[in-house]
Amino acid sequence: MTTAITNAFLDQVIAGLKQKILNFETAVTALESGAVTEYNLDTGQTVVKVKKADVSNLRESLRTMYGRLSELDIRRHGGSTTQMIPDY
Repeated sequence: MTTAITNAFLDQVIAGLKQKILNFETAVTALESGAVTEYNLDTGQTVVKVKKADVSNLRESLRTMYGRLSELDIRRHGGSTTQMIPDY
């Protein structure tokens, strides 16, 4: 039995990833503003306590999530990526 990846499925995955990105961005903003010293971050599976010292790791996670979001968006909307290589 084969299972096709449908647009409806991709829409759900994209929506969940966008929410996760929003949660991480909110945590980074709160920690960097100095308004809080620690933040309860909902990762989508658990809630973890993060501190300002964790911001660089959060940013790395965000870079990964934005990359994944871009891949999913390309798959969903039929786009493609192009790699330009100079011809020396």
